[in-house]
Amino acid sequence: MENLVKELMPYPFEKNNENNEVYGKIIVTELSFYDTDLIRCKMEISLVNEKMLNYDSLIATDNIDVKDINPYFYEFSADEYIDEKLFYKLFSGYEINGIRINLNKYTKESSDFIFKKFKIYDEYHKFKNSENLISGQILFSASPIIYNNVTLEVIDVSEAELQEIIDKIKNNYKCNKHVFGKNKIKELKKELEMLLPNPTHIDISVFNVGQGNSIFINYGENGFFFDIGLTREKEPKKNESIKGALKEIYGLNPNIIFLSHWDLDHILGVTEANNSIYDCLWIAPNFYEVYSKVPLAAERLCAFLIYKKVKIFMLDNSFNNSKVLSLNENFILYKGKSTKSKHINKMNNYGFILNLKLKKSILLTGDCDYNKMPAQIFGDDATYNYFIVPHHGSAMSKPRLNHDEINNIEAIVSVGDSYGHPNEEHMTELCNRGYIIRKTKDLIMMPQADFSFKVILVNIILIIFNSFILPPIFLCYGRLFYFHC
Repeated sequence: MENLVKELMPYPFEKNNENNEVYGKIIVTELSFYDTDLIRCKMEISLVNEKMLNYDSLIATDNIDVKDINPYFYEFSADEYIDEKLFYKLFSGYEINGIRINLNKYTKESSDFIFKKFKIYDEYHKFKNSENLISGQILFSASPIIYNNVTLEVIDVSEAELQEIIDKIKNNYKCNKHVFGKNKIKELKKELEMLLPNPTHIDISVFNVGQGNSIFINYGENGFFFDIGLTREKEPKKNESIKGALKEIYGLNPNIIFLSHWDLDHILGVTEANNSIYDCLWIAPNFYEVYSKVPLAAERLCAFLIYKKVKIFMLDNSFNNSKVLSLNENFILYKGKSTKSKHINKMNNYGFILNLKLKKSILLTGDCDYNKMPAQIFGDDATYNYFIVPHHGSAMSKPRLNHDEINNIEAIVSVGDSYGHPNEEHMTELCNRGYIIRKTKDLIMMPQADFSFKVILVNIILIIFNSFILPPIFLCYGRLFYFHC
């Protein structure tokens, strides 16, 4: 990590770096207007500097051996409110989350992403013009993640300069040759059938990683992640529950990694995993379909996987709003509808949804809104004993889940403390449908506790009980929710 900081010189983490200029791709996640001079605009900015562009270019042209190099993250998360004048300076002429910021005659297409140049200051500069400043938190990682509170100053530059940087990024992160349609589905299914033969048991661990998703499935003798995320919240390892979860994640050796989609809170956990993740088969939606919403870190991760000769399938929009494939009805993978809904953006809705079932059934939903999931998920005979609530329980359309003849059904919400989730109305809807709500942020783990022997013992007891004595059981530990299907 120290060598990478010196190599890439991410300001302000490399103090010898006097060049604090960076470029950034802006992704707006939430937007609200009020009768004040402040606008609620939650945005993430994916950053890159000249050193990083040159470094990634050397990797892309096979001039650096990637065997011992892992992808890095350089990301900024803005404070919730920004100055009105700055907002219009950044976004005038664009369509943001369906709202046209139309202060001039030309409004760019919503597919156009927003790219700017900034200077970074590691403290708030009151003497600067506040109309050009964005305060927030910056992180950098290969591993571990390091954080700082900073201020970005928007710098006016020519369109030509910005386009030159965009072209370099596109040349460095070429992933489109790994986008596949239905012509490759037989090949993908064959791979999965070899890696995931008919299971005798299915065990699911939903880890507390703060505001993020990280789920590991023991599928018979093999295992896979369905998302490998981590919160952006500062210094998550100060939370003993998250620290315990990350320690356990590091010890896992998956055969496959599924990404429901490419949001940072669904991929950042790669920084805490061991290198076995680069020996896996990776399966994800095609991020070019929602390119304006994809962080540079996701492009970089995908490109690094390709440079490392990892086998990766990115499935195109021919699978949208339909079943992708099934493995003997124990495993059914779906893809959401690639359109925006009232509360959830296209990036979340185009993702994967996974149904696993043996003695009981679980639905893993990623961040997809209920009304953008394929209709087969909510058929008359579709019931789920366990259910991972989409998008951290945020506001969305009403659940369409059946719950007849099921008692003590569990709804798990992967949620942290910093984003105002889960939404109260959403939780009430689930409760009214008979679901018991469990939140990962409520998990508590005592400092320095070592539950390894307990986990092994309880798992053995669970298998015996589930096979011969009792119906499947749901349990929780200090760092994860665990259940047996």
